[in-house]
Amino acid sequence: MDEPNDSRAALADAIDLAARRIMTGLVVAGAVIGLAVYSRPGPPRYEVDVAGSTVIRTNVRSGTVLACEGQRCYVVVERGQDLEDGPVAAEKALPAPRPEQPKTLPAADAAPAAANAQ
Repeated sequence: MDEPNDSRAALADAIDLAARRIMTGLVVAGAVIGLAVYSRPGPPRYEVDVAGSTVIRTNVRSGTVLACEGQRCYVVVERGQDLEDGPVAAEKALPAPRPEQPKTLPAADAAPAAANAQ
């Protein structure tokens, strides 16, 4: 009568071994998929343009724009700074020039100036 118990025990051991192998395979497959997703190449982080002697570097992830000319570099646009469309933005940024007033001479200075003109 021990034979049915031995076959049941052998069947339980085989099922347990198969379940462990399947679970190990799933864990290894998940790790491989995770590494593949993590190590895939991303888009380039910087774009560089050259205009004359000025080099302009744009960080495409943060939006920061740096410009370098000679040995001097400066930030043109910082992260989160909004830009306006078109040349209207430049006109708004500059103060409007004041119209020049014609220079008038005081009445006391006007008489000698008229005498010198003759």
